[in-house]
Amino acid sequence: MKTIFLILALTICASANGGYLSDGMSKAIGDGRYVLKAGDTMTGQLTLSGSTLTVTGSAFSVGTSTLVIVTGNVGIGTATPQALLDVAGGIGSYSRTIAQLAAITPLQVGVQYFCNNCSPVKMVVSTGTSAGNFAAIDGGTFQ
Repeated sequence: MKTIFLILALTICASANGGYLSDGMSKAIGDGRYVLKAGDTMTGQLTLSGSTLTVTGSAFSVGTSTLVIVTGNVGIGTATPQALLDVAGGIGSYSRTIAQLAAITPLQVGVQYFCNNCSPVKMVVSTGTSAGNFAAIDGGTFQ
């Protein structure tokens, strides 16, 4: 009798919700097609088309994946970025001597370093992926 009542209640609820079961009901019958609003885990790809995803709280993470922003601006420390990448606050940089820079093999072009014993002191950027491929950001040499 209890089983018949549960099936009837789920059928009525699903009919009233356009064929969808509300929170917890699909889990109650072991149906894995739905996730709960809280405390549940979804696996696989999630695609939002024509929608906005808002993440609240401070625990957003992309793990070992890549986060790609196709269009629009990205803000770090600002809710209203005014450029492709708008950072409110300091940006980390590496500090190295001329000798250290000569020995470094950059992983990619465009990595910035602070040359702390150049005269005058300046920023340099990697121009290639071979050891010592750096140029001063101001267009001059660094020595």
